[in-house]
Amino acid sequence: MTTVARNTGETGTGDASGTLSLQILGPLRLWRDGVELDAGPRMQRCALALLLARVGNPVSMSEMVGLLWGDVPPLSAVNTVHKYVGALRRLLEPDLRTRSSGRWLLRSGSGYRLDASPDMLDLSAFRRAASDARLSLAEGDGDASLRRSVDALRLWHGPAGDDLAETPVAQAVFTALDREYLQWAVETGELARKLSRSHLVLDPLWQATAIGPLHEPVHAELVANLALAGHRSEALSAYRSIRSRLADELGIAPSPLLRSAYQLIGATREPAAGRSRPGSARGYGPLHERPAQLPPRLPFFVGRADILSDVMRLISSSRPEPAIVAFDGMPGVGKTALALHLAHTLLPDCPDGQLHLDLRGFAEDAHPLTPETALRELISGLGVDPRRIPQGRQAMAGLYRTLLRDRRVLVVLDDARDVDQLHDLLPGSRGSIALITSRPRMTALRTAVGAHLVPVGLPARHEARAHLATHFGGRMGDADPRAIDALVERCDRLPLALAYAGVGAAAHGDLQLRDTAEVLRSVEASVSETLARSYRELSPAAACLFRSLAPALEPGDDIGAEDVSALTAASAPAARTLLTELNHVGLLQASRPGRHQWHALVRTYAANVTAAASIPVGAGASPASP
Repeated sequence: MTTVARNTGETGTGDASGTLSLQILGPLRLWRDGVELDAGPRMQRCALALLLARVGNPVSMSEMVGLLWGDVPPLSAVNTVHKYVGALRRLLEPDLRTRSSGRWLLRSGSGYRLDASPDMLDLSAFRRAASDARLSLAEGDGDASLRRSVDALRLWHGPAGDDLAETPVAQAVFTALDREYLQWAVETGELARKLSRSHLVLDPLWQATAIGPLHEPVHAELVANLALAGHRSEALSAYRSIRSRLADELGIAPSPLLRSAYQLIGATREPAAGRSRPGSARGYGPLHERPAQLPPRLPFFVGRADILSDVMRLISSSRPEPAIVAFDGMPGVGKTALALHLAHTLLPDCPDGQLHLDLRGFAEDAHPLTPETALRELISGLGVDPRRIPQGRQAMAGLYRTLLRDRRVLVVLDDARDVDQLHDLLPGSRGSIALITSRPRMTALRTAVGAHLVPVGLPARHEARAHLATHFGGRMGDADPRAIDALVERCDRLPLALAYAGVGAAAHGDLQLRDTAEVLRSVEASVSETLARSYRELSPAAACLFRSLAPALEPGDDIGAEDVSALTAASAPAARTLLTELNHVGLLQASRPGRHQWHALVRTYAANVTAAASIPVGAGASPASP
């Protein structure tokens, strides 16, 4: 199988500074040793994307200028291209000597050429897989050819270059790559039909129709292969969908090719009685659409390579059973960003779709979703008419499990409050994956469903600095390094605080030490809004303890039940209950068994609350008062 090394632990051939992996078949992305890199400002990313799209071929200076700026380039265009190339060379090979061209981005005449092997670039890997498939077919091995053809198609993650093209000429470069992909999808569909292996190409063809929404040959192959695989209802739905789109957007009728594919629907039969298809539920009909609810990656995600690597190993060890991963940590530590980043990495492993649901466990001015409401949302996302969803949690949970039977889906459940909210939302089908984020640790999930519990702590100092840089708009070079370090230190590496600090610092442009106090005041106010959501969940006794800890507990110190008893005169059982409650809402974190500590900004918030003494608390039952 053809693969390209990226942040899933795969490896390939890279430079002396580490294994490089580049992606252009979809959003532009690049990794070194499994860690994703920032390719720089938008125009620099455009330059890299265009060089990758023309991999192995020289791009003259005049052509590069035309690709980037069209007919009206700035006077500094040539110098700007040289600047981009220098920055990209240092990005690809950080150990490169000054004025050296390196291994990958080479001078070619008046322009440049980027060389990248199939082990390094997904476009090169795609073309090699396609070539191997043609060779296998010429040698009479149709099955091997089909496998390699499907492998080639699975390297695509969306339209080439995504939305980076700034000029019509650049758009044409990426469109040509998409046409190359769509033509290969058509050839793969034709081969699958000849070999009576239509079931192997349905997922790649679904993706191809998303990339080519008006490409009739691709839609014809999807309709024909669905029909030949026995999925008549899905084939009919796919045909009607493209027919409507052609009429609405182009004002034309389906081509003879599409009409021929449509004729196959009437010539095939549904699977025999008693045999279910993935995505079907008795009495509710087939699911015509694969859910694709996953939000985009958060653009400022950096680091976390160790957690990502560990979680990928945990998921692999769970196969073929469903893998359940529950991230927990304090507010603002980056659980959601981590889960979404991982979810996008796992998309190829879950070809039957993705479900995403915000459970609003600690949302401001909103009640957490009840299990019944959450089930109704998920079932609707699977294509069931809301009017046909049964009443009652048990009936809905049964339908949900039936809908997911034999399907490999990815389910992301964000901001969970407790295990009861989650229990009926987890997929039970083999090969499925569930990613959960929550403030409290979902210990009961470990015993109930074998979930992997993954605490999310503060990022390393160098990751925190990189996180701040992404929000600073790429202008950290203009800032006083001492001011940057002061912000990282005062934010105590909390990603949410770093995000607010970066945005505030960017407003100053040339940040100096004198500016950090103003930025930090804004950071503390913004972070306080998030922490207040946890504080409002506390019982009166726990809120009282939280306020009393401000003068007693420094950041980095930890506290146990005996300390709480000495501080408040509460009994040991009551003290443990209060600490557990503070830990549950993310205001304290377990540092070691029986001991808890808090973040510097949580302590600041506690001191402010103590001084203001005006935030309402305590909707729940109160434990013994301290």
